[in-house]
Amino acid sequence: IKKFPKLQELAENSARVLRREFAGVDIRTDARGNLKVLEVNRRPDFEGFELATKFDVAGEVIKYLKEKWEQSINRR
Repeated sequence: IKKFPKLQELAENSARVLRREFAGVDIRTDARGNLKVLEVNRRPDFEGFELATKFDVAGEVIKYLKEKWEQSINRR
């Protein structure tokens, strides 16, 4: 996703507006190539994205959650 910083920014901002740390954000381009948010889902579904990009989203989410958990343990 780092290859598409505008796409990442739009997805992150869309989730942030709805106060979601995790969300499925459906984005398309219009006829002029402008990015448009179609919807933001509370329960993201990674299957189609993972098939299209070969990027292991679920694995990255697990790594992120593990890091957050370890940080919370170390703060105690």
